[in-house]
Amino acid sequence: MGEPLRDLEALYDEHIAPLSDETKARLAALIRDRLTSAAPKSARLADLVGLGDDVWRDVDADAYVRGLRDEW
Repeated sequence: MGEPLRDLEALYDEHIAPLSDETKARLAALIRDRLTSAAPKSARLADLVGLGDDVWRDVDADAYVRGLRDEW
């Protein structure tokens, strides 16, 4: 992984280091915003309601838990 890091360091040294601190801060904010907008949105708990209910449709919950406890 040394080579890509060197490439990034060269990119920084050549193109970013000469920029003013204000421009660097604006660039950093732009990169942060682009990364967060591209990241997948995390699911809300409410979106998970009913997920997988078909798997448990014919399972008696009490009997299932009793079976688990009996395995101990």
